[in-house]
Amino acid sequence: MRQMKSLPLLVLVLVGLPGGCSTARQYRHLDDPPLVIRGVTATVPIAVDVRNFAGDVIIVVDEQATDVTVRVRREARHGSLRTEEAEAALALIHHSSEMVRNDRGPVLRVRVASSSPEWYFQRAHLQITAPAVSDVHVETTRGRVYATDLRGEVFITTTEGDVRVMSNFPLRQPVTVLNRDGDIDYRVRGNSGGRFECEAVGGTISPRMKLGRFVFQPGSRQDLLIGTLNDGENVVQLKTVDANIRIAVVEQPTAVGYLIR
Repeated sequence: MRQMKSLPLLVLVLVGLPGGCSTARQYRHLDDPPLVIRGVTATVPIAVDVRNFAGDVIIVVDEQATDVTVRVRREARHGSLRTEEAEAALALIHHSSEMVRNDRGPVLRVRVASSSPEWYFQRAHLQITAPAVSDVHVETTRGRVYATDLRGEVFITTTEGDVRVMSNFPLRQPVTVLNRDGDIDYRVRGNSGGRFECEAVGGTISPRMKLGRFVFQPGSRQDLLIGTLNDGENVVQLKTVDANIRIAVVEQPTAVGYLIR
């Protein structure tokens, strides 16, 4: 366990923007004021550590940014006949964000939980923007996880939402992505590496190795891929259930649209 301590030089600034509840009949949502963390630059990548009870987690790297921004949207879906209860339940979603430090550098730590007895009707969607990101650790359910242009270790687990790990930086650190009822897209450049152990239970794996040297190992089949990219020793474990996995080693890993085929 890495010892954490506060970063006293970083200033947390709440930027007050008006939030609001949706007018849709089926659900209610509330956009909280963004949290802006000053004193972060692209010269020192931060790690991102998120534990969310449910909802999307989107991590965006903006090299022109001069701070870290965390945006949270609370959501309640109690049904069309319980919209007032759904609106009241938004206050039962709690979250915190802070910058700490471990033995590898600064870490943005985000925690989201619900105290509602009907938490299964709720979610909280996060968007994190930073100048540079190293390691990513995300645990959530019922939500998408997108991590773009990271440059370190990856651990992601979710359900019922697609996962995208895409980086223009070479990835040569351990990667673990565990999903259920959601696709996994892993897209890297040709100078990345790894020992791949991938399985799509009830789905298929589509490899697209345009660059680098990928060696398929015996036992690989439509739903199981075992192999090595550029003789890498770091384990790349991608697993999903009732969904598909797409792996691409290409020149422009992040050049994708809304859909990836």
